[in-house]
Amino acid sequence: MREFIENIVKEIIKTYGTRNPFEIAEQTDIAIEFNNNLEELKGFFTVVCNKKFIIINGNLPPAEQKEIAAHELGHSIIHSHIAENESFRDFMFERVYTQKALKDEELRADRM
Repeated sequence: MREFIENIVKEIIKTYGTRNPFEIAEQTDIAIEFNNNLEELKGFFTVVCNKKFIIINGNLPPAEQKEIAAHELGHSIIHSHIAENESFRDFMFERVYTQKALKDEELRADRM
């Protein structure tokens, strides 16, 4: 799986001519919004009315916001078809309030 993701990242950098996740999001029409009310949640990816969004905790330091943007951009590319599913979004928003489960899931994703 790690090699699969590394190959996707290389292709994205080659295609968009940058490693900056904010620039890639802009070029791929993914809106990035900052929200200061996410408490411990660092960010998430969602699709609303066929529009892709990355929501980032605005209270994080800029370097961490960039890291979260890259992580969520990965979700938008690899899992976009899942996030477009209404039942998946409902499931994910329920899990936002189950911080331990969400943190464990994100830690597993970061290890890939």
